[in-house]
Formats: sequence, structure tokens, C-alpha cells
Amino acid sequence: MSDKWEIYHAEIEDQTAFIYFDDGISGEIEQLDLPNLLKLQLAFHAPTENGTAGEDELVALSAIEEEVASWAADTGAAYVGRVTGAGCRTYICYTSHDEDDAAAFAEHLTMQSGYEIGMKLEQEPGKQTYWDALYPEPQERPQTSDMKVIKQLEAYNDNLSSPRRIDHFAYFDSRQQIEMFASWARRNGFLIDQMTTPSTEVSQHMLVFHHDCRPLPEEISTYTLSVAANANRLGGEYAGWTTTAQVG
Repeated sequence: MSDKWEIYHAEIEDQTAFIYFDDGISGEIEQLDLPNLLKLQLAFHAPTENGTAGEDELVALSAIEEEVASWAADTGAAYVGRVTGAGCRTYICYTSHDEDDAAAFAEHLTMQSGYEIGMKLEQEPGKQTYWDALYPEPQERPQTSDMKVIKQLEAYNDNLSSPRRIDHFAYFDSRQQIEMFASWARRNGFLIDQMTTPSTEVSQHMLVFHHDCRPLPEEISTYTLSVAANANRLGGEYAGWTTTAQVG
């Protein structure tokens, strides 16, 4: 398990799922001699309307995840991520353990946590579940940055449902590129705040622009994915967004 983990959300069977995965292991996962895929699944006791866990369950779920990670580290397995949605959470590992060992660990988790832990073990030497169920597509990458900002807001007990100004930043190599992107941004409801030329501090053209929305994951990402895709299409780079925390 590496120290580079990311989170983003995706639509799975018409429901929003939050995916937390080990990004740092991607370069070596296929070389790991761990031929079996282990899925450990639980149902939340009192899921929220969007299918995630309520605040009363977060401490217990954190303890379960720590137990899964510790078990993987102690036994030579690899805990690579989790998928949360539709009132459930699935922990995903790769291991060389057999069915009996995996079942014994699932039973241990059940007894320790108070959640009924389901277990499924199957051969998967190619690690396809990591790539298909956890690892984001290139166009989904901006969501990992979105979630970092949202986590920072949540640390201030931000009311994410409150609309506010969202400031965005993008960089381009030429004046033509930035003007074409600015034109697209205006047509799509963004307001342009600043358009700079290269300097000793910033070697590219920089565009600062904003709009108003709620920084909820499913709402902000509809904007950032579109912004990133169009910046890339024009040869530029979307650098993310900032906003002001709103408490109360």
C-alpha cells in the first residue's frame, strides 16, 4: 500500500458511488504475485439519501478500514481501494490467501465490528478490477482534485449545499489558445476575471474565471470535467478551483 490515495465519484448503475483508491500502486500492481481478488462488503446500518454512511457510522467504518489495511500489510496482501454507494461499502484487496483464510478474516471482521461482512474470493492475476472498478479514466481525473478541495471545506464544517462563487484557473501557451477558451467559457456561463500574459513568475498565459454553484461533488464536477476537457482540447491545462468556506 502506497501513501498516495485519491478519491472521486462515478455513476454506477445510475447511482453515485464514491471511489477511494491507491493511486501510487498503479505502476507496480501488475507485478505483484497476488493472484486472488478479495472483496469484503458490508451494508450501512442507516445510509443517507445518497447511499453513503451517516455520521454515526463513520468511526466504526474507519476502524474496519484500518483493520483491513493492517491485515493486508501483516499477511503480504494488498489493500487497493473501496467503493461506497447504494448503502454499501466494498473493500478490495489482492491476496495469495485461499478461501478458508479469507472467510476466517471476514468472520473476524463481523464479530469485531458488528457489521455483517460478506466475502467473495476469485482468481484475478491480471488485476482487472483495480483498473476497471477503481482506477479513473483520464477524463475523470479532475474529480480527484475536486474531492481534495471539498475535504478541506468539510474540515471547516462547511455547508456544501450553500451556493457560492467558485474561482477557476487555467493555463495556455499562446494568446490564441487562451482567447478561444475564454470565448468558450463565456458562452457556457462563466465570467472572466483576469487574463495574464507570460512573465518571469508565470511562464504561460493564465485565465482566472468564475461562476456560482454549490461545491457538492456531483454538482461541481459537472463543471470541472467540462472545463478540463475543453482546456485540454485547446492545448491548455486546467489547474483547479478555489472558494470560500461557508459555515452555518
